[in-house]
Amino acid sequence: MGQFLKDLENGKEYEHKVLEIVQSLYPSETWASNTEPRWVDIVSNKGKTIEVKSDRMAMTTWNFFIEVECNGKPSWINAYSNMDVYAYVINTDVYLFNRQKLLKAIEDNNFRRVKGWDWWRVTGVLIPITVGEQLASKIIKLWT
Repeated sequence: MGQFLKDLENGKEYEHKVLEIVQSLYPSETWASNTEPRWVDIVSNKGKTIEVKSDRMAMTTWNFFIEVECNGKPSWINAYSNMDVYAYVINTDVYLFNRQKLLKAIEDNNFRRVKGWDWWRVTGVLIPITVGEQLASKIIKLWT
């Protein structure tokens, strides 16, 4: 299996785990995997949305890679205002970020910008994990 397919398979597993977590954290809402072609993975019956990302390199680089541009155009975090929460999976932890707070931190700080991924078409910012821990609204263990 190629790395892309393995990453995709892992991503689907993480989406399922995050879905279970938000269902237990917010039982007054009904949560489901998104089946519509939008840039969010999980939606609630009250219109809240969550995008799930994972990064197998984060434990090596000690950074969150937040994609901000692809092919010279704003990426989902900038372009799609319908996302409320950004769930970032690293190893066994899920970091839940408020999208607006994360965007503000990117705007206010001089985080290193790098190109890479997908034939160097993607630009992202590297946020040190220690900084991300302070920005996250909640950090949850996936597995213990």
